[in-house]
Amino acid sequence: MIFTVRWLLVVNSILWITAGAWGAESPWEPDANRPTVNYPRLDRGTEAWVLVPLLCPEIPEDLLLGLGAEINLMQEAQTDAGKYQSKMGAAVAKFRKGSQYWHHDRPQAVRLIRQAAAAGLPPAQMVMGLTYQHGFVGAPDAAEGMRWLQLAAEQDYAPAQLLMASALTDAKVKPEGMRETPEMLVWCQKSAAQGYAPAQYVMGLTCYYYMDVQAHHWFQLAAAQGLGKAKEFLRRMYLEGEGAELGASEDRAKALLNRANLYRLDGKTQLALADFEQVIGLAGAGNPQLALALAYRGAYLNGRQEFAVAIPDLTHAAELSGVPTSTRAMVLINRAIAYERLNEPTKAVADYSRVLQLPRLGNTDSIAALQYRGTIYLRYQPQNPALAAADFEHIINHPRVTPAQTVEALIGRGVARAMQNEHAPALADFQQALDTAGITEQQRAIVWQNRAGVYLMQRDSIRMSLDLKRVLASTEALPETRQRAEKLLAALPEELRLPPAELVERARKSGSPQELARALLLRGHQYRLNNDLAGAQADFDELIKLGGADDNVMADALINRGVIRNNRRELSAAIDDYTRALQIPKLPDSTRAIILINRGHVYHAQGNYSQTMTDFEQALAIPGLPSNQQAVILAKRGALYGDQRYAGHDFAKSMAEFTAAAGLPGLTDADWALILSCRATVYYLKGEPAQAEQDARRILALANIPPANRTQAEQIIKLVTSNTSPATAPPAN
Repeated sequence: MIFTVRWLLVVNSILWITAGAWGAESPWEPDANRPTVNYPRLDRGTEAWVLVPLLCPEIPEDLLLGLGAEINLMQEAQTDAGKYQSKMGAAVAKFRKGSQYWHHDRPQAVRLIRQAAAAGLPPAQMVMGLTYQHGFVGAPDAAEGMRWLQLAAEQDYAPAQLLMASALTDAKVKPEGMRETPEMLVWCQKSAAQGYAPAQYVMGLTCYYYMDVQAHHWFQLAAAQGLGKAKEFLRRMYLEGEGAELGASEDRAKALLNRANLYRLDGKTQLALADFEQVIGLAGAGNPQLALALAYRGAYLNGRQEFAVAIPDLTHAAELSGVPTSTRAMVLINRAIAYERLNEPTKAVADYSRVLQLPRLGNTDSIAALQYRGTIYLRYQPQNPALAAADFEHIINHPRVTPAQTVEALIGRGVARAMQNEHAPALADFQQALDTAGITEQQRAIVWQNRAGVYLMQRDSIRMSLDLKRVLASTEALPETRQRAEKLLAALPEELRLPPAELVERARKSGSPQELARALLLRGHQYRLNNDLAGAQADFDELIKLGGADDNVMADALINRGVIRNNRRELSAAIDDYTRALQIPKLPDSTRAIILINRGHVYHAQGNYSQTMTDFEQALAIPGLPSNQQAVILAKRGALYGDQRYAGHDFAKSMAEFTAAAGLPGLTDADWALILSCRATVYYLKGEPAQAEQDARRILALANIPPANRTQAEQIIKLVTSNTSPATAPPAN
């Protein structure tokens, strides 16, 4: 049976949203991706989810949240140290003595404070964390700074908990590659719950940005402790001084906007709209305030599906001069949404492109514009998957992208690649999405749906049916995702719609070797997915012994049995399976490459390095090999050239292979982890421990890496720090 497929981008609802009505009928939900939520902020334009470090006089001014005049962490640490006097008197004494040297003998101060920190004194651990993060002595070391901060935070030291939250979100102080996670809010909430006023203030800012009614609660708690910034924020929110005299019209407009935002937080839609209307009708209101009021009203109309009515408001706002970038981005994104829903994609793309050309554009807005524009390139005629893939790639490589945004972009790029018949890269994108930490079950169903489409294009009906069944088994799949899966599954032959166990029994009764082979392969795959390797191998064994199985089914069974045997360290048997598979005529190039790579790995485990290199060279010579497979081969060849047990070892060639691997396009975190893991091992064997440790720490900073690579990196760091002989370095995974 031959199937045709018309690509439909199946993504999370985030790609379908409009501005969203913010009344009781359809509230705006707190979502970091939503382009229309851009509250006026009092924190010098910091991005959503960014908590800048508070608050040491030596931290650069541009990192302060505006609390530097009110809080001095060194002074706080010295005061707090007294709370530990009864249990840790010696450590407290060293910390206080070190603090006395802080301004005139910094190395001596750090030496004493480190001793106190090593003894477990939380204030000293916090100071050490800041010292490493900001390079108060020597070069900054973000990872070591995080380690000390975490030690203090885990002892419930509130200032350190807030700094942990800050470090988890600030690219200037966190380890390279770390991305935002809900862990940031967890630490901040722990600190605020202990009554730490700066953390309460930051919780207020975060809740205010995300329209959480708890904002007022946190600001009040911080203000009650005398924190001036919290009092100022409350005043400007119109929560204090209700009857205060207002000055110029521009001041009144600002106050009205702040009150409107408060009403929105409380779900008082009509009162908020009334304040926005006052700002729009207020003579003398500044352009920034007028643009913001028009943008909010336009967004509200978008949420009510009144797109044609929203466009004049948004166009008026777009034409005003002197408007901040964040407001202008909000206006253009909302107008683009309206244009798209009115079936004018060309105008929508033009507005998203204008957003991306704005100076000092915020991360949230740039990612939203790329995501929406990429989606339009896929949905509307003439489709342009190449431009879509480029937009999604920009998101994936963005330094401030969240895991949720990464998953959406990987799905989009996978679809774009599939539309260009780049099947292997598309499957790699879908797999990376599935491996991303924090992926939701709803998103998994979307990935399975799209991956089934690639298998359909490859005429791999077995894997296609497995993915479609996964969608239907998911309790979180969107209705439209489930409907598409049901439709595709219904078009498959009956044998692929049955449960694998029932299919095997039916095939046995039919007496057809071909039918039984297909059924056994399908059930064997299901066993493997359920980690029942014994059941899987039994089915593959029976299939291979059958006569009459077609070549593709036989190759699939041999490859999978080879993988199982390799995992069990039955190396010779695994090589036999891969060799038999290579002897099957007319294998697709992609399948042949996989077999050669797998067999090369097994030869390496056997110590047969020359045959390993031969297999890798043959695989690399296959035309059209995807980047991820090229990266694996080059990284493994680099590791082999750097291994002195290999007769042809050559460190220069080793480094050249790693450089070639790193230059490949579209590499995933898992690809980078493999390259860095192999190179770190070679550096260590070469006697360059500093370079080895640097690569190992880069691995740990990646978001989505296999456990084996993480273990490898931790082992290398341990070996370097313990000055262990290079001869004991672990082999690259």
